[in-house]
Amino acid sequence: MKPGDAQVADGRGGYAALLLDLDGTVVDPKGQIRESTRRAVHALSESGVRVMITTGRSATATEGAIAELGLEGTAVVFNGAGIWCPRERRLLEEQIL
Repeated sequence: MKPGDAQVADGRGGYAALLLDLDGTVVDPKGQIRESTRRAVHALSESGVRVMITTGRSATATEGAIAELGLEGTAVVFNGAGIWCPRERRLLEEQIL
């Protein structure tokens, strides 16, 4: 690994987690999630990589994408000001700006 590489080792030489932004990364310019993206996220999750969303969006605006991707882990919302739990459908942490 070179300096500047951001990797969290899982003990097998791979990644333990992948955090993804929505707009322009997971969601295309038309507001859709491509099937290839959905398959890649599912494959990573199935392989044991923890896939999480980190976005500037609100929790409400993030729920649909989380559900469409089949993610159950927490998401970072409101530009880092909130931690959203899709299973409980509530903010676990919120910092009012």
